[in-house]
Amino acid sequence: MFVLLVFIAAAPTASAQDVLATTEIEPAAAEPSPPPDRGPGAHLRFGLGADLAALGATDFFGLGVGVQARLGVQLSPWFAVYYQPHAIGGLVLTGDSSAGALGALFNSANVELDLPILQVGAGPSVDVLALAGCSLGTATCNVDNGTYFGVDVRAALLIGPHGPGTHSGFAIEANLHPTFLDTDVLTTFTLGFAGEIY
Repeated sequence: MFVLLVFIAAAPTASAQDVLATTEIEPAAAEPSPPPDRGPGAHLRFGLGADLAALGATDFFGLGVGVQARLGVQLSPWFAVYYQPHAIGGLVLTGDSSAGALGALFNSANVELDLPILQVGAGPSVDVLALAGCSLGTATCNVDNGTYFGVDVRAALLIGPHGPGTHSGFAIEANLHPTFLDTDVLTTFTLGFAGEIY
């Protein structure tokens, strides 16, 4: 009996520090992070730009400058609809030694496909034209104006993010715009730059 008690007393006992050192403590499970806020699915679409214009028809050719805006709705990262007013002013020359000043306001309603770096849109347009021309040979001048049907096609290389939510970017853009006159077609090509909120 005495020998058994001596053996038990002599046996090493684990201290509290030894128990803690050899016990693995499982880390608490991390709380799942909330999904990032991607913003509304449909939101405001706005753009504003300036461009150079080349204008041509059967009887004349001209050069001009223009400004344009876009105001509409970005339906998703891939599609947008907007109203695009495009004002252009320029000088034109005709084959019968006449020169003139041309003013145009294109009112387009475009549907647009938005890819990560490319925007392509098209739609019908109501075009208001005014032409003041003078004949160099007879020194006579006249003014003519009217409202016509047109078609707008826009393509832009976009420097900016793509995806859900509202973004801003910079675009290098081109517009091809035929206007159907009474007996002719006025074709306008513009190339310029724009800032976009999409």
